[in-house]
Amino acid sequence: MTVQAAPSSLERELEYRKKLTTITNKINAAESIPQILMTLKDQILELLDAERLSIYAIDTKNQELYSITKVGDVPKEIRVPKSFASIAGFTALARKTINIKDAYEASELQKFHPNLRFDQRWDKQTGFRTRSVLGVPIMFEKYLLGVVQLINKRHGPAFTALDEDGAEEIASSASPSTISTARRGNRSRRSSARSSTKGSSPRKTSSRPSPTPASTTPPSRRSSSRNSTSRRKRSGSRWPPFTERSSSATTARRRSPAI
Repeated sequence: MTVQAAPSSLERELEYRKKLTTITNKINAAESIPQILMTLKDQILELLDAERLSIYAIDTKNQELYSITKVGDVPKEIRVPKSFASIAGFTALARKTINIKDAYEASELQKFHPNLRFDQRWDKQTGFRTRSVLGVPIMFEKYLLGVVQLINKRHGPAFTALDEDGAEEIASSASPSTISTARRGNRSRRSSARSSTKGSSPRKTSSRPSPTPASTTPPSRRSSSRNSTSRRKRSGSRWPPFTERSSSATTARRRSPAI
């Protein structure tokens, strides 16, 4: 009878790295956040030993994070402000990894910031119980693109340092085009909603051409102006004489700082 030896720590690490590399390569090639969630969600949850995964994109206009999730068979948009009112919002605000052992423990939240709060509304609506939370910002150079959030470590009280490294690598592999696709989809949904509420009656425009205004300068003054212009050209002087000073003053005004 042959006894199979347990895999060594090195073998487990190599297997972990192999799975992580496969996931990050697929994320980098993904066209949208929904595609990542549909095709890679289970693999990410298995690798990082978590119960739930959310990937948020940033709405820079409204300073909010948004994501699409399913409630039963109905897709629902989740929006959280970029603020201290939620862990995901604070992750975006702080732009750093947030690893919380118990989201309901106030002292645990205050380790990161005195004003940090956990938004319990989603738990109350669904009956789900959030315990540990790992939030990682999605950055491109110095720009915030979104947030990856993992909820509830399956085996253990909290996410480990290895989980943090894996989540950070997953977040860094999300390309800007993937996040921008989510933004364009969000804008198109909002635009469709606005257009459906507006009336479709076209604006009436006049088809008559506007009359050409006649010159209000008397003939005698126009001829006098032409004679004055020709005299200045012959003498080599600039015309009008205040153009240079006027443009300099305008430039100075444009360069002056706003108050």
